[in-house]
Amino acid sequence: MAVFYTLYTSYDERERVIAEVDRRLFIAATNIKTVLDTDFFDRATDSGKISNDEHLSNIIKLSVNAKTAGLTYLYAAVIRNGKVYFIASSARDEEFIKHRLPTYWQIYPEATPEFIKTCQSDKPTFETSEDRWGKFESAIICQTSPGGNRYLVGADMDISYLHALILSRIPNIILHTLFFLIIVLPFFYFLTKYFKKHTQVLEKEIQEKIKAEKQLEEYKVHLEEIVQSRTEQLQDEIRERKLMSEELQVAKELAVKESRAKSIFLANMSHEIRTPMNGVIGMTNILMETQLTDEQKEYLEIIEISGTNLLSIINDILDFSKIEAGQVELENICFNLRQNLEEVVKMLHARAEGKGLKLFLSISSELPDLIKGDPVRLKQIVINLANNAIKFTNEGSVSIAIEPFWQNEIQLMIKCRVIDTGVGISEKGREKLFKEFSQTDVSTTRKYGGTGLGLKIAYDLVKLMGGEVGVESEESKGSVFWFTAEFGKMLKTELEKLDEEKQKDNIKNIPILLVEDNYISQRVARTSLEKDGFTNLDIAENGRVAIRMFEKKEYEIILMDIRMPVMDGLEATEKIREIERINTQRKSSYIVAFTAYAVEGDKERFLDSGMDDYIAKPFQADELVRVITKYAGKREFRRQRTLNILLAEDNKINQKVAMKTLESFGHKVDLAENGKLVLDKFRSGTYDIILMDVEMPELDGIEATQQIRRIERESMPGRDLKKRIKIVALTASTTKEDRERCIAAGMDDYISKPFRQTELARALSI
Repeated sequence: MAVFYTLYTSYDERERVIAEVDRRLFIAATNIKTVLDTDFFDRATDSGKISNDEHLSNIIKLSVNAKTAGLTYLYAAVIRNGKVYFIASSARDEEFIKHRLPTYWQIYPEATPEFIKTCQSDKPTFETSEDRWGKFESAIICQTSPGGNRYLVGADMDISYLHALILSRIPNIILHTLFFLIIVLPFFYFLTKYFKKHTQVLEKEIQEKIKAEKQLEEYKVHLEEIVQSRTEQLQDEIRERKLMSEELQVAKELAVKESRAKSIFLANMSHEIRTPMNGVIGMTNILMETQLTDEQKEYLEIIEISGTNLLSIINDILDFSKIEAGQVELENICFNLRQNLEEVVKMLHARAEGKGLKLFLSISSELPDLIKGDPVRLKQIVINLANNAIKFTNEGSVSIAIEPFWQNEIQLMIKCRVIDTGVGISEKGREKLFKEFSQTDVSTTRKYGGTGLGLKIAYDLVKLMGGEVGVESEESKGSVFWFTAEFGKMLKTELEKLDEEKQKDNIKNIPILLVEDNYISQRVARTSLEKDGFTNLDIAENGRVAIRMFEKKEYEIILMDIRMPVMDGLEATEKIREIERINTQRKSSYIVAFTAYAVEGDKERFLDSGMDDYIAKPFQADELVRVITKYAGKREFRRQRTLNILLAEDNKINQKVAMKTLESFGHKVDLAENGKLVLDKFRSGTYDIILMDVEMPELDGIEATQQIRRIERESMPGRDLKKRIKIVALTASTTKEDRERCIAAGMDDYISKPFRQTELARALSI
């Protein structure tokens, strides 16, 4: 080992010496261009351009630098026709003494191929060569003169000097060898003994591991036998479970089929009920805009509330299967708790009064008026419980009491109790409550009627609202049905925003312009309107002043006298309508003719000029307020231009409701009673929008829509989608699947019957 280490150290030292010599040769050769004149290398390309004196001077300069660097020779050369010529070279001392100095352009036949190839390379060449002058370690470098001529510079060191340098490193080699013998060898000796000892330990551990692996292999075989046995058992169980799964799948498919049949039945029933309900509610809305007494108006409000709640109940019946499946989603909107409960009492009052019962409502003052939650579901629960109480109470009273159960800054839980003085419920009967299609006994059904579904729906809805429901009752002593439900509180910022919107939406604040030249008529109209709360009233004494005021301010209603000086009411109306046509962003105002000069045909003339209604002087105060109330807050339903609307509807009542509503918005309506007529009118007419009933004879709304879209594609290839006609579904079907089917057929929007005016106005936006 010591011999190998010595040989390695000797080789390493030799390589270091050679590397150091090569570095010195490289530096010395590189510096030759700084020793000779700058233009020498461009002039030396010609063998006759360098004088003997300059050549001798160059020999001396290079000899001095070679001696200083401890080298044998420094030289510069050029290559011509594959031959090397020295253009400058140093000389040794004996050559100076014997006058054997190198000549200019002296040929160098001993040049090696590597020497010659250096002229074409940017890398230096290091070599050991032998020539007439001796054996040398050399470094040759290719350089370029300022004139662009390539030449070679080189430096030689006598090989004997290199060997002397290597021999001078022998003491270092000996020291390294001694260090290895004294320090490293003993270390390796002890390290070998240490590893030998531990190798024996490892061998012993390996034997133990082999033994353990053998035991593990035996255990593995045993486990495989156990697994095989268990696998066979599992396969038997899987076969049983698979058989059971197939039976369950058959049962599931049957249940799904039955559920689908139930859903289809409920959807059809809903459609059949909704269609006439659209007529009831729609005609009620139209009737409420006519002249009514307070009593008639109250009756109509009750009809509207009852119709709305009936629709909610229809929807709940339709969603009963969804309640069972946990798919019903509760709304979370702001609503007035007191107002909603008063609507419930108002709706139930007639029924309670018909049985001679008193109906009371008590709401704790600790409850806020505005809360967040689902008002429709809350009303449905209260209606179900209160209806039951009225049904089973023959004398006395029914009370609805609402109080907070708990509340904090952002949430509250209310507790509602419905207390009656009715027949009461036995302990056995109480066990049957809150189950679908279940009542306390058969005699109850015969005597009082009902399906027993109401309490079950109420129970499920209460659970969805995070509450509990229960009953306290004894036979002949009345009952107390109670439930709790969670709601959100309105934050301060939400209340402030709601208050701003309420102020904005208050119809009493609408801007009204009275165009009247008679002072007394001005006073009478102002007094009548201000007495009823309409205080935002401006007055113009003639049509020209009215035009100037209209250009600066938007008015919702304009009361326009017909005969006035400067500009009469008809001319002023025409100019106002012209301003609205030019400014398409401005909503159209309602203009009501206001005149004492009424003869036959005047009303038609006023309407043709652009007016919307007519009041004859002298007018009654309640008549003026009625007309203002009729149009107040409804300007959002008007558009800047009249729409040509194609109404596809086969039901006569629904036709009348829709046409009256659309015409009240100022639009032109064309009627088609089936899908084929829709296609004929679409081909022959120009319409802005189609309101499409889905279920119609001969060709339904889905197929008609698909054919219209196909006609558009064929007649307008590459058309802009914005230019296709808007089609809105108008149907009594309310399921999600129905909506998706309409959209998939090519319809753009969807309105369910019975519709509200606000819903219809939204759908008319194009």
